[in-house]
Amino acid sequence: MEQTEKAIVIEIENAIIKIEMQGGFFDFGFGDKFRVHNHGDFEFHMAIQGKSEFLTESGRYTIADSDILIVEPYTIHSCVDGIEKTVKMSFCFSVARLNKKTENDIYSFLIRAFETVKGIKMLHGKKYGGIVRNILFEFHSKNSLSEVRLKAYFLLLVTGLARDMEPETHALPMKAEARKNGKEQGLYRIMIEEYINYNYNKEISLGHLAKALHLCEKQTSRIIQKEFGMNFREFVSKIRCRAAVFLLTNTDTAITEIAEKVGYSTYNGFYRMFVSCMGMSPEQYRLKIKKL
Repeated sequence: MEQTEKAIVIEIENAIIKIEMQGGFFDFGFGDKFRVHNHGDFEFHMAIQGKSEFLTESGRYTIADSDILIVEPYTIHSCVDGIEKTVKMSFCFSVARLNKKTENDIYSFLIRAFETVKGIKMLHGKKYGGIVRNILFEFHSKNSLSEVRLKAYFLLLVTGLARDMEPETHALPMKAEARKNGKEQGLYRIMIEEYINYNYNKEISLGHLAKALHLCEKQTSRIIQKEFGMNFREFVSKIRCRAAVFLLTNTDTAITEIAEKVGYSTYNGFYRMFVSCMGMSPEQYRLKIKKL
């Protein structure tokens, strides 16, 4: 296991599990912050004390008393901090394939389980209380075996969650085989999604993306069209529109400010994009939502 200030990387059979902290595993903050974001990893939250609220495109969710909430990659959401003395455990995690043959196909088991997370997944997490306490203890311990133990506890947590989400599976799949089905193209898809979801609120271009991918603009454009069925500008507009719809639905933020938050320096550009995507103006959309 490799451990850095912000990430823990664990290899098991043909899978790599990467755990990334969000400024520390435990969030003791409270207040009225409204942090709208999305990213390419799963996000894990467990209520340790008090209640925490989350806003997503599909609604508002509250976790308390050891509840667990898992957020699907690229789901636009916001963590609305709880009251004073609220404590939650939070981290991001991802699963990747190791290109080697192993007896157990752990990668497919984990991917199949976490594919059941559609936007948001909530679980009862009381049975994981002991594991979480041990993770906290080992993370801050200077014992020579703390890294090994931390790896074991995270494996118990992640594989336990996977088992809970795929209860009909009683044995791990055997005889893993390496897949060779457009691996490079699939990697570019992930990189493109990651880049645009992280940068949609900035001034970005096809040239910026191509440079990040170490490709020419023509190659990049061709990959976007093949993977997403639209061109670069259309894809960026789609991501920006999703973020704008989320803010219009869940906040009272001024529409001109929303335009800036989703990457437009002028309101006119934002207006044209929104009408093209939604068939109505941002003002009409907000009014419609308020009437529901």
